[in-house]
Amino acid sequence: MHKLNAHLGPVPARDCDVLSKPSQQSTTQQASESKDVQKLNKTERAFYEQLCREHRWVGVQCLTLKLGDDCRYTPDLWTHGNDGFTAWEVKGFWRDDAKVKIKVAARMYPMLRFIVVTKSRDGWTQLPIQP
Repeated sequence: MHKLNAHLGPVPARDCDVLSKPSQQSTTQQASESKDVQKLNKTERAFYEQLCREHRWVGVQCLTLKLGDDCRYTPDLWTHGNDGFTAWEVKGFWRDDAKVKIKVAARMYPMLRFIVVTKSRDGWTQLPIQP
């Protein structure tokens, strides 16, 4: 069994955008203030805002998985729910190396869920990646 190369306990706010409790600010205002969220592109940010409405905790590029020597994979977004951790990869288009990395990560870390999300006319299309 492979070890998850990340801290899975409470994640400090400096490492990850944590939205555990509603505050006086709107989700959009909270998103605009986070350095990590500012790094997201337009499509990633739109999906991030949707996840914030659906989940109590959303992490932005806060966990990196080791796939091999000098090979790492950092999903765009993370959520945690009753079914465990989910890694979300938001794509406008696929590059070959991104396809390989997410498939390898899904095989190496079967205790995690991996979902690729693309924007469609009707909303968001989700493609679960099977181990």
